[in-house]
Amino acid sequence: MNKQKIERSPRLVYKGGYKYQLQQPYWIQTPLRPETYVSNGWVSLDTDGKMFFMPGYAWDGVTGGPDTPEGMAGSLVHDGGYQLMRAGLLPQSAKETLDLLMETIMFSDGMASPWAKLFYWAVAKFGQRYTTKPTKTITLPTP
Repeated sequence: MNKQKIERSPRLVYKGGYKYQLQQPYWIQTPLRPETYVSNGWVSLDTDGKMFFMPGYAWDGVTGGPDTPEGMAGSLVHDGGYQLMRAGLLPQSAKETLDLLMETIMFSDGMASPWAKLFYWAVAKFGQRYTTKPTKTITLPTP
């Protein structure tokens, strides 16, 4: 795998809270090309593939793995893309592109290739259920 220069914001600034919460806008160029601009209010993707994140956007870091500096941007972009799929704003066919993009970003940010490949394998194998809305409603009694 070759390290690639990826156009993006110069800094990723976030704080704890949800688990992580952006403190400044963040953007990154992606290979995704939706037919129209899409947005859920926190994450947007324009037709030339630039993905934008608003301050206050919250995500959980590297799901199932350690949160290291090398994994933060990849996990952010991956979570945002999956949220757009869950909202029906991106097609399910975007999953493979988002999974590969996460791996590319992690490797580009200094993660060792075997770890980036492991995280890619995990989302490729187990991520599908996180790309669609839950189908059942749970109702709990209140006291």
